[in-house]
Amino acid sequence: MAVTGSGGPSAQDGQEPGTVYVAVDDGAGVHVQRLDLDGEPSEICSRSAERTLRLLLDGMRGQP
Repeated sequence: MAVTGSGGPSAQDGQEPGTVYVAVDDGAGVHVQRLDLDGEPSEICSRSAERTLRLLLDGMRGQP
């Protein structure tokens, strides 16, 4: 499981705030999602964590 990106309030490494990548390796493969989120940095971080955990749970349940 990995998360990287720009939570804001300003761009980071050329990525606009709210641009986040989440990835999970469930043993059968690596699943990566790009998220384009709006909001305050704390909201972006919370929603990124939620999406990452959802991706992990979906992988454990055998869902794409």
